[in-house]
Amino acid sequence: MKTMMNLSEIFYSLQGEGPAVGRPAIFVRLSKCNRSCKGCDSPQKDRVEEVETSSVISRIQNYLKTYPNSRIIFTGGEPLLQPTAISEIMNGLPGQLFDIETNGTINNQEELFKRFNIMVISPKKDCFTSSKDRNEFITNWLKISDSGRKNIYFKFVVGNLPWAFLEAEIKDMFENTDLNPSRTWLMPAGDNNQKLSISGKNTWKVACRLGCNYSDRLHIRCAGK
Repeated sequence: MKTMMNLSEIFYSLQGEGPAVGRPAIFVRLSKCNRSCKGCDSPQKDRVEEVETSSVISRIQNYLKTYPNSRIIFTGGEPLLQPTAISEIMNGLPGQLFDIETNGTINNQEELFKRFNIMVISPKKDCFTSSKDRNEFITNWLKISDSGRKNIYFKFVVGNLPWAFLEAEIKDMFENTDLNPSRTWLMPAGDNNQKLSISGKNTWKVACRLGCNYSDRLHIRCAGK
């Protein structure tokens, strides 16, 4: 069966952030999101293509002919709004490595989650109404990871912006959940080099103090996609 899906774009690049940074990848950016977060760097309002999953598989296969060592990364928008389409694409490309980046607000697809090489849970601060809500979110994803492939990592944008996390909030997660700093990446806010030159230094210092990982944004630093 061919499923129709909402697609924003497909492109080849290097992963610019998170635990797979620097690795070649084919990005499948799905359109639509269940949130309207402040500070979203991928607003999905205009770029929507309704397409069959078979067409997406063919496009990925064409990229793989030129870039055979690429992993495939589902991103968005919120890709987990379209689990059936993702599953069909994975079925059509056996033997490939698949990653996903999600805001983590959809957590009811545990069999699908086990199929990913890396899952990056990257919520914005305004996904939560309280520290209790936030820590329960973290704890639930840790349970999902422990019952699956232990393939789940976390990435938080850090800074003084209203939608970014403060150092104290990251520290609270480490102290009040079982979140491991070694599975946590902190990323600076900024959509150009000038902003990153400031926020990157600050986030670097926070990561050092908390003993977790720093994620730069190489695609912005290097003017890549």
